Amino acid sequence: MDSRVIKLTTAAHKHGNLNIRTCGLGFFPKGILGGSTKAKLGNEITVKAEGLPDYIKTDIPTDRNTGRPRWIFRRRSWVKKFVRYHNLKPNESVRIKRINEKTYEVIPENNNGQGSTKQRLRKTTGTRQVTSEERRVEIYQKHFDPTKASDVTHDTPLERLNLNWREKDLREKERTKHVHRLHPYLGKYIPQLVEIFLRKYFTPGQTVLDPFVGSGTTSVQANELGINSIGYDVSAFNILLARVKAGKYDLIKARKEVLDVLNKVRLATQIDKRQAKLFVEDLPDELKELLSETDSEYLKEWFAPRALRELLTYRYFIKIGTYYYLDLLKVILSRSARSARLTTHFDLDFPKNPQRGPYWCYKHSRTCSPIKEAFKFLRRYSLDTLMRIEEFARVRTDASVELYHADSRKVRIPPIDGVMTSPPYVGLIDYHDQHAYSYHLLGLPRNCHNEIGPASKGRSEEAKRQYKHDIAAVFHRVLDAMKSGGHLVVVAHDRANLYSDIANSIGVEVEDIVRRHVNRRTGRRAGSFFESVYIWRKR
Repeated sequence: MDSRVIKLTTAAHKHGNLNIRTCGLGFFPKGILGGSTKAKLGNEITVKAEGLPDYIKTDIPTDRNTGRPRWIFRRRSWVKKFVRYHNLKPNESVRIKRINEKTYEVIPENNNGQGSTKQRLRKTTGTRQVTSEERRVEIYQKHFDPTKASDVTHDTPLERLNLNWREKDLREKERTKHVHRLHPYLGKYIPQLVEIFLRKYFTPGQTVLDPFVGSGTTSVQANELGINSIGYDVSAFNILLARVKAGKYDLIKARKEVLDVLNKVRLATQIDKRQAKLFVEDLPDELKELLSETDSEYLKEWFAPRALRELLTYRYFIKIGTYYYLDLLKVILSRSARSARLTTHFDLDFPKNPQRGPYWCYKHSRTCSPIKEAFKFLRRYSLDTLMRIEEFARVRTDASVELYHADSRKVRIPPIDGVMTSPPYVGLIDYHDQHAYSYHLLGLPRNCHNEIGPASKGRSEEAKRQYKHDIAAVFHRVLDAMKSGGHLVVVAHDRANLYSDIANSIGVEVEDIVRRHVNRRTGRRAGSFFESVYIWRKR
């Protein structure tokens, strides 16, 4: 992405003028020069000034006597607001970025577009109160409420989107509605964000592709809107989870199967030992040993004996049974295993070593002990899963959902109308390892070597180079399956500024970049960061 740095001279700082002479006319589109008055405007560009709520339409005026460029923007009242907002001083610099031919962004040079550390923020935005933590974030200064996904149409201007939801704006219950909380998953985007851009760029009956399926958020939301979806992922667990979330169920049959296997595990593990022994003795001799034994050192290390026995008993019954919704039962087992591990309550996401003794719990502010049983989770998540698939069934449509365990760098993609995706972030997550318990318990094939940008490869310059190469390889295949004019909506936490190079390498038109603040409010990962929504268009 082309950009220029401009120094704020003392005069420019005082009068609110940006001297853009150093940019040169070649940096701007042809025809941008207008006359000396507003009666003769040139071809206007859109300027997005970081921290200000409104976009600016402007051209560059010329001198009345000489006809030469005046090297300032005609509309410039926003400049003083921008300077005050970021508390910029004379001789400090700002950067002008060219997003596309007619859209430019102005940001403080000292922070790469992530907000100035010198900004002075107001405590309120109109009538909307801003918390102490959020006062640090300039984008909460927008003068309109956060966007409701259901209000978005094809005609909604991007500049009117406010994607910076706080807890009061978008409750956890809404962010994890129906099947979206069927199983924890690191690195997924919220369904409301997906719905907004599906409504903006797609219509029912069209087909959207997600080449990085993850937990299946795109497929689920597309189906809600009557949009067909196709998806690929190298992780067997991801595809298992996504298929279960987006699946169509005979609810009576699903309930019967879920409760049947749960009752069998209860009889085998929760009644007194004598009755349990009688229950087990009714089983064939060759199956008795499989009931609660495993040769997996991982499972023996990460689960207490009782918890492991209950999990393996559940696995045993779904293996020998003739259940139609076997994948649904596997997800219940996996979710229960995640909660039953020997780990601290506050570190379910990134446990490094098993926790075998009491510990001080940051989540509960008291001394806790590690989990020793699993059946309570099997029961809880069985009932929760039934509730969630029933909720989704009420909004599910007949739009098709096709999900494949495959590498999107190598597959031949059928015709599609566009893309909605959130690629893996470079050097952040090992997507197979986050569900290691599932791979060991369910015997799923591991495909770690085909992950793009895993944490195990770090964030070195070589890792970033390989990441750009791999992501570009995916999008080259994607573009081959799209018609000209189709949109690619790509959500990325691009700290390393890699996506400008990726866009250039695949030859797409960058229509816009929408930045949003992600304010995580729970768990040990609580904190905030910025992510970008790249709006690309096939030429």
